[in-house]
Amino acid sequence: DLEQSFALAWRLLSQGVHVTAQTLCVLPDTPYFNEHFDKLQFDGFSSLSRAALSPAEVAAVQAHPALFSSFYYLESPAAPRRLLVAAMHLSNLLRQLPHTCQRLADAPGDPFTRLRAWHAAGRLPGLEADFDPVGAALLGEWVAEVDRPALTAVFELEAAALTARKRLMSPPALSPPALSPPSLSPPSLSPAAQAGVRWAPGVFLHEAPVDLPALLAGQPAAARPGAWLVQLRGDLGLQLQPMARRHAEALAALPAGLDRAGARRALEGRLPGEGSALLGRLLAHGLLRLG
Repeated sequence: DLEQSFALAWRLLSQGVHVTAQTLCVLPDTPYFNEHFDKLQFDGFSSLSRAALSPAEVAAVQAHPALFSSFYYLESPAAPRRLLVAAMHLSNLLRQLPHTCQRLADAPGDPFTRLRAWHAAGRLPGLEADFDPVGAALLGEWVAEVDRPALTAVFELEAAALTARKRLMSPPALSPPALSPPSLSPPSLSPAAQAGVRWAPGVFLHEAPVDLPALLAGQPAAARPGAWLVQLRGDLGLQLQPMARRHAEALAALPAGLDRAGARRALEGRLPGEGSALLGRLLAHGLLRLG
């Protein structure tokens, strides 16, 4: 049953269907609950009740398992708890990488078989850890083995977009690191080299060796090395604007904390006659933040 569930999830994901997965929750006063109540276990995680519990709430849940059984689980040798939770997280992660999944549809293997291997090797995180970096690494390992330039480019773009979306939902002090460093990007445009750039939330600079809009439209890969200014749109949408490499490098080199006058001087120093206009366009469209 578990293998069939994994196979169905991957078949839907690879066809572009949005899949939202949950682990089994034992609901109160059901036949399943009545039969297995004495085997219920509590570890603080529930995919049905996602809110973080306070210590007082944890105490209440543990004191009244019959009332709060959806916070509990049943262990099974055929479906270990850590594997099930990881599979749920992986399904929800893959939903956010639709173009990558569609281009992996005809590749050998599947992500859940790989997840089982990582579980057997002890490579999965604890239940409370952020699964996304591990899931992105697992998928990136598979992408590297398939070794298709178009697939690699799409994966790196979607992983960068996922990082940007996570940062939108995290306080600045807790912003997550990049999930998958772009292996094709030179140091001058890598995320680490852009530490001083204050892009607006949901905006980032990305480089690829192929025509990214064509790839996202499902067209064959065409060589078009260049930089792109990416804006998040809606739940999973992306808007890409081509950017001259000299402009991208000048923006990536901007120091942190500059005001408008300082940024104009810095850009004009690297882009004589172009820096002020470039800065004006980015600020007018709300893409860059200063000060």
